[in-house]
This record gives sequence, structure tokens and C-alpha cells, in this order.
Amino acid sequence: MEKKTKPIIWILLFLLFLQCKTKQSDDSEEPRKILPDIIQQNYMHYIYKNKRIYLEAEIELAEFFDESNKIECKVFTGTTYNSKGKMNTQIWSDQAVIDSAGGSIQFNGNVIVNMIDKKVKLYTDELFFNYKDNILIGERGVIFEKEDGSKLNADKMVSNFADDQTEFTNMDLKYFYKQDSKDSTGDENEE
Repeated sequence: MEKKTKPIIWILLFLLFLQCKTKQSDDSEEPRKILPDIIQQNYMHYIYKNKRIYLEAEIELAEFFDESNKIECKVFTGTTYNSKGKMNTQIWSDQAVIDSAGGSIQFNGNVIVNMIDKKVKLYTDELFFNYKDNILIGERGVIFEKEDGSKLNADKMVSNFADDQTEFTNMDLKYFYKQDSKDSTGDENEE
């Protein structure tokens, strides 16, 4: 009787060993997805500077990640205001990631920035905005289009709002001038 129980015990131990090994490989093959702490539709987000509203954003779908202090956004529509409370920029993007700890927003997909004061629109697929340090970075091709039709294309750009300086890499500029309605003598042209 003793000989019959030993093979059964060995078989059970072998099966238990295989089962444990299978579970370990399942856990290591598939990384766990970190789920958001909160999901909110039609969310309004506000960023303040110097006790005044700086950015107001309407977000179609916001996923909050408390541990990393980030908000992943789907369909971002934002407005920035100057120190006098006047609207100066509008921003649209398919997606955005707001990093409250780092003081930045990463925009992705069909990014459009309308700079109202400068009468210029910026188009790109990816844009990094550090609102804490007033720096705007575009590294995946940018197009600036002025109201008069002039265009500037560049591979990359870095803009510092504090210094009002912008640097471009591989810039191509095309001016568009409207013809003056007066000829060289100063008389108005008749049409």
C-alpha cells in the first residue's frame, strides 16, 4: 500500500508545480494597465497665475491619475488670458495631458493655437506648453499662418514668452503682401 501512495503524491506535487509555474508566466507576460482614479465627461479645468485665471479649458473626457498628478484629456478646447484678464489665445487639440506637478500641458493630434493679439495661427501634431516657465515647444513640424496669408513652416520651434523670443529649426518663410490701392504717383487706381 505504501508503494501506491508515493506515485500519487509525486503526481500531485508535479501538477501543483506546473500550475504554479503557469501562473507566474501569465503575470510576467502581460503588464498591468494603470486605471484612472476618476473619469469625468464635459470637465472644466482652470489654471491660475498670480491669483488670476490664466487658462480655462473645456475637456470632453478627463481621466484623473492622482499618483502621477496628471489628467489625460480627450478633445481639449482652451482659452488663455493675459494679466489684464483679456483673452489672448485659443487652443484646440484631439488629446492633451495636463501635468499639474510639472506645470505643463502636452497637446497631441490636430493642435491649433490661435494667437489673437498677434493675428497668427499655429498648426502642428504635437506641442509642449510649460505654463510655469512660459515656454512653448513644437518638435514635430509647425506651421504659422498670419491673417494676411503669410506662412512660416519649420521642423522645430522653441518660444519663450517671458523674453518674447522664438527660435526655429529649418525655417521656410513665405510672405504675402496685399497690393496697395494707390499707384506709384499716389493716385488711386480705378477698377
